[in-house]
Amino acid sequence: VERARALVVAVDNPQVALRTVSMVRYIFPELKVYARAHDDEHARDLARAGANTVVPEMVATGHQLAGSIFKE
Repeated sequence: VERARALVVAVDNPQVALRTVSMVRYIFPELKVYARAHDDEHARDLARAGANTVVPEMVATGHQLAGSIFKE
C-alpha cells in the first residue's frame, strides 16, 4: 500500500468498508480511495470517512445493464 497510487474498497460488508476507508485515510492521507457503497446513506458515510470517489451499487449495476442492452 505504501507504493500504491490508489485503493479500491469493494467489500460486501458496509461496516468493514467504512472502517477500511477510515483507517486507510488516517494512515495514508494522500492515497486515492475509491469505494463501492451499498446505498445512499453508506455513500455519504464513506465520503465523510475520506473516500475520494464513491460509487453506489445501484449506479454500477445500472451501467452494467445499460452496457448489456447496447451490445444487443
